[in-house]
Amino acid sequence: MLFSVLLLLGLAVNSLADITGTTPANGACLCINTSSVNIRSSACGTVVGTANTGQCFTYNGLKQACTLSGVNYEFFRFNYNGGNGWTAGIYLNSAAASSCSGTGSGGFTDKCMKCICQVESNCNPNIGCIMDVGSLSCGAYQIKEAYWIDCGRPGTGWQSCTSTLSCSETCVKAYMSRYGTYCAGSNPVCQDYARIHNGGPLGCKSTATVSYWSKVQSCCGCASCCD
Repeated sequence: MLFSVLLLLGLAVNSLADITGTTPANGACLCINTSSVNIRSSACGTVVGTANTGQCFTYNGLKQACTLSGVNYEFFRFNYNGGNGWTAGIYLNSAAASSCSGTGSGGFTDKCMKCICQVESNCNPNIGCIMDVGSLSCGAYQIKEAYWIDCGRPGTGWQSCTSTLSCSETCVKAYMSRYGTYCAGSNPVCQDYARIHNGGPLGCKSTATVSYWSKVQSCCGCASCCD
């Protein structure tokens, strides 16, 4: 994820959703409502990452007003990459708990994610980086740099993130949250997610990813066993 001290205002000023002035219940699900929103270490603090539309996080009970670049904001704290992250309420909307559930991003279940991990590297976080189709793929999920950028740049860098399972899985979940419905429509299933992981944002529609899904399906046990 990106590091700077500037908040990217982007399109959020005109966003349709804004939880500023509200008090979510502890454990509520909060979702990013625009692109390239910075995640901070504290209210108005140092940027520790970015997130995009549809990425969701669990609120952990603290909000705080602060002033950044002469503008007053109300920041909300949530679980982020094994610790805490903060974002201004103007960039957040409330969502159903299922959007933040342990099953991952919508229909992206933990079992589906683990089978992708098995296919990629036998889920070995120490595998390092391997040259693949002209560029490096790194870590247990064999994540390329462009994928890491698209997932919101978690951690302190692409290769450092992919060297740990927790950061890699944060990235994979965010990527599926961003592209699952973009590729497959309203109800993506494991086959869609696996093919997106292998083939990019429109991978679920590419014939080139069918054989990859066959490997993931074998791990799952049947076509719908990871849904």
